[in-house]
Amino acid sequence: MIIRLATADDYHGAVLLQRAVMPNETRYHYAGNICQPGTLNLVADRSDAVVGYISVLVGQADPNGAHLWQRLRPYVAFMGVLPDSQGHGVGTGLIRRAANMVLPSDQPRLWLECNQDVANFYERLGFVSIQPDMVRGRVGLSPKGLLYCLYD
Repeated sequence: MIIRLATADDYHGAVLLQRAVMPNETRYHYAGNICQPGTLNLVADRSDAVVGYISVLVGQADPNGAHLWQRLRPYVAFMGVLPDSQGHGVGTGLIRRAANMVLPSDQPRLWLECNQDVANFYERLGFVSIQPDMVRGRVGLSPKGLLYCLYD
């Protein structure tokens, strides 16, 4: 397996991956972030097939945005691994590579919002749960799900 920057050729594979891991979610097509300014997009490639995809928003945050993903940077917009490739280090590799590619600073390396189903995965990788009142105090919005942050 190779983890590399996503290219326009990976768009279709990323769309299929999102459909596989989020079959009922069609509001946003995360593959559209590929090759867009202000994003970091990586794929896990196995035998010329996309088995994992992560999209991180790294551009300028909008302090007046209506959503946390607009106000926090860097923010993991999407991370998914095909079901038959889960449990083999693909997601871990994507998160670690993305965290290493984000510019080092004294700020958090990665923010993300998730549900309880995947919270343990992120906790095992060192993400820390952020309390809703801390989030409101920092950016003025409350998370809809569980908010996590990865520090150096």
